Amino acid sequence: DNVFCGRGKSDELVDAWYAVDRYGRWQGEISGKRKNGKDYMVWLSLSAAKDEKGNIDNYIAVFNDVTEIKEAKNQIQRLANFDSLTELPNRTLFQDRLAQGIAQAERSNTSLCLLRIDLDRFKTFNDTLGHGVGDMLLKKVAGRLSNVTRDIDTVARMSGDEFAILLPNLSASVDAANVARKLLSEFENPIQVDEHEAFVTVSIGGSVYPDDALMADELVKQAGSAMNHVKESGRNSFKFYTQDLDSAAFEQLIMENSLRRALEREEFVLFYQPQINIKTGKVIGVEALIRWNHPELGMVSPAKFIPMLEDTGLIIPVGEWVLEEACKQCRLWHKKKFTSIRMAVNLSPRQFSQEGLPGEVARIVRETKIDPRMLELEITESSLMSNPDQCVRMLSDLKEMEISFAIDDFGTGYSSLSYLTRFPVDTLKIDRSFVMGMTEDPNDAALAVAIISIGHSLNMRVLAEGVETPEQLAFLSEHQCDETQGFLFSRPLPAEEVEQLFDKKLGVSGTTH
Repeated sequence: DNVFCGRGKSDELVDAWYAVDRYGRWQGEISGKRKNGKDYMVWLSLSAAKDEKGNIDNYIAVFNDVTEIKEAKNQIQRLANFDSLTELPNRTLFQDRLAQGIAQAERSNTSLCLLRIDLDRFKTFNDTLGHGVGDMLLKKVAGRLSNVTRDIDTVARMSGDEFAILLPNLSASVDAANVARKLLSEFENPIQVDEHEAFVTVSIGGSVYPDDALMADELVKQAGSAMNHVKESGRNSFKFYTQDLDSAAFEQLIMENSLRRALEREEFVLFYQPQINIKTGKVIGVEALIRWNHPELGMVSPAKFIPMLEDTGLIIPVGEWVLEEACKQCRLWHKKKFTSIRMAVNLSPRQFSQEGLPGEVARIVRETKIDPRMLELEITESSLMSNPDQCVRMLSDLKEMEISFAIDDFGTGYSSLSYLTRFPVDTLKIDRSFVMGMTEDPNDAALAVAIISIGHSLNMRVLAEGVETPEQLAFLSEHQCDETQGFLFSRPLPAEEVEQLFDKKLGVSGTTH
């Protein structure tokens, strides 16, 4: 009765009975409601039974409840096209809608924009707060993205912490830029996840049909290129594709391929920047700085290739080479009677996270025969605070070799003073950003003075880097800073050139007196 007595959809029933009256039979799916009000689906076969005279005297109905089968198919279809966490369209459905959007834009002579969006430093949230909180954060991010878009737009989760937005029927690319600005402003306020307050920023890259490309794959690639450029340029911004980005990406690819062979081809060299005792003006140490002498590009800026070393993992073997070469050079200077020269070598965050670091350092110290008391390893403040307890153990193991330690870029991270007292550190290096502004900005001046005071109270040396003017030097001298380095004294130099400064008293711009 539920199926035939008006509980199914009326148009479905009319069509079914019309077919039976005309053709004698009908079969198909039909919907209805149960007595409890729930919808259901059946596969129905209707046929007319006739008497000896050919008149219909009865109807035969055979039906099977296919509700669960239909629901299972719908669920499979949904899983194939929608992200289970955020319930947004997934990559598969997005690509289908992108293809349809391009076809529609071609017919209507309108523009279509593709935005690719990546959460900045999402891995930090996951690692710090746990994947459960990370998943809840992704859900809330999906909601904020949807708040900015229109009903005809498609917001999709492409993978991990990357999303995409398809904006059809645009009259001009400036409309897409306005959407990107709204997206950035949507994340100006923190996201509350349980008891956690997460400050999330996004990097957005865009491409426009037909201005940038006519094919879907090209649009996706170009938006990704623009997004990656934003991430490399500081994040929390948006950029639309230009041909210059392709040129830059190609140059980076060529450079990365060359970088993988640079070590075995002996293209890396070390330069050394003097470190000066402020009271005496004498060189008391040097900082080893890597340079890449590319056979075609010449000297490549460390700002260009060091991030590549980090990303590719090449920083580990290259970092070992730097430490070994610096120790060899320091040993040569000591044999030449420059026994007071201290060698400072930077350890990258990735190097410092290696469990085997103490053993590797011990090997290099042993093989180069350097006096370990004249070796100072520089670690950034953020590296130390990434896992303070592990860092204390690592530094303690290295300290047993009588090696010195410096915290580089001090003041730019988030050090806990309680942890600072636990780290066996010998030197605090005032970040150049504070040194540059300390003679003009009272806040930078106060921070520089505070760092000097903290260092001295903990029996540490304090070294200011990036000193470029006599006024900066006078300020540091007045507040009893111990050591300094910067272009005021000397730029980084090859070993044979910096050696000529060891017995001299340095003055302004590297002159001597």
